[in-house]
Amino acid sequence: MAIRKLVFEDKRLTLAEFTSILDVDFVGHESLREEIVHRLPKFGNDLVEVDSLARRVADIAFDALDQARHPGGHLLFPALYSLYLHVPWGAEMPATPDGRRRGEPFSENQSPVHGADRRGITALLHSVAKLPHQRTVMGGLNLVFAGLMPPEALVATADSFFAMGGLHLGLTMVDRRTLADARKNPKQHASLCVRVTGFSEFFVSLSPAMQDDVIARTEY
Repeated sequence: MAIRKLVFEDKRLTLAEFTSILDVDFVGHESLREEIVHRLPKFGNDLVEVDSLARRVADIAFDALDQARHPGGHLLFPALYSLYLHVPWGAEMPATPDGRRRGEPFSENQSPVHGADRRGITALLHSVAKLPHQRTVMGGLNLVFAGLMPPEALVATADSFFAMGGLHLGLTMVDRRTLADARKNPKQHASLCVRVTGFSEFFVSLSPAMQDDVIARTEY
């Protein structure tokens, strides 16, 4: 979306100029990075112009897989699913047009970049439900609730998401303050369990990078 806005619509930068800014990790262009991160439209806010790009990217990947040879006759199943690899992959990758700096994690599974979903949980669910779930066998949207959610509200939220075409929900019910305290005082929170990506784990058993990633998620 940043490329579309800055290069093709507003014509403030050429694609070569934008690429050169990414090559230097936004050094000397912090105001531009702040604008991209905080002002440009982001996936996860029920915005058609952004969500259509997310669906298009997924369809491009799925189309490529449909045309790929199947080694040994094995079937290949597509998935919008990163497992935990969004952290180590991000550590090896340069800056990206969405304002992400070199080495920072990517977004995981089907979830938006942490903090990019700013219009509430309903908008988030609408965005994710627009992805081509009918073409994939797994994926996941991680939701963090700051405490226990009333059962009837949780059921209604899940039912609405799946009725729209959503595929998978991963739930963590703990506030950010508790997570931060668990990192400082792990012995006092040995039983604290969180949803990581496609699996759950005791928070204190996660690597520091994965703990940071869980803490950075949008809290509802």
